Amino acid sequence: MYEYLSGKFISLDGTRLCLDVSGTGYCIYVPVGLNLPSQNDSLKLFISPVYSDANGLTLYGFMRRVERTFFEALISVSGVGPKTALALMSKMSLEQLASAITAQDSKLISKAPGIGQKTAERLIIDLKAKVAKLPIELDGPMQHFQDAVSALEGLGYSSTHAQKAVKGALEEDSSASLGQLITRALQRA
Repeated sequence: MYEYLSGKFISLDGTRLCLDVSGTGYCIYVPVGLNLPSQNDSLKLFISPVYSDANGLTLYGFMRRVERTFFEALISVSGVGPKTALALMSKMSLEQLASAITAQDSKLISKAPGIGQKTAERLIIDLKAKVAKLPIELDGPMQHFQDAVSALEGLGYSSTHAQKAVKGALEEDSSASLGQLITRALQRA
C-alpha cells in the first residue's frame, strides 16, 4: 500500500509525528528517540499501515526500511500488537533487540513495557530465524555470540548445546575476544 512518505516534519507529540506531504498532514506513529530534522525540514519515513476494527487505518513510520521490516515481523507474533512492538523498538535499538533475540535473552526483552516473560520467549522462538536473515549489523558481545555458536556448531555440537555453552561463557566474561569466548565455551561443552 505505502512504501514511504516524504514531506515536511511538522511536530512530534510522544510517538505521534505529523508529516506534511503536499499540504496533507499525516499522523504517523514512530519509535521514541528518532533523530528528527528541524521543524519544516524534509523527512522520509518508511511506512507500515496497520488496519484494526477499533482504530481503522494507522500508519507507523521508520527511518530505515529494515526497521519497518523488523516492526512487521514483531507484530506477526501472537500477542504482540503495533503499540507493544513500537514500545519495544523505543526501549532498545534495532541492533540491541536483534542481539537479544539471537542470544535468547528473554530477561532483557521482557524489560520493555507490555512484554512479559512468556511473550519474550515467544518472540525469540518466532523471530530467531527471521532476525538472522535481516541485514542488521550486530556489534560487540552479541556478534561474538553468533560467531562462537557457529564455530561450535561447525565442530559438531548441536545448536542448543552450543548456544548454552556460549551464553555461559559470555556471562563469565562479556568482554572476552572471540577466541577466548570459543575456548571458554568449549570448556563448558
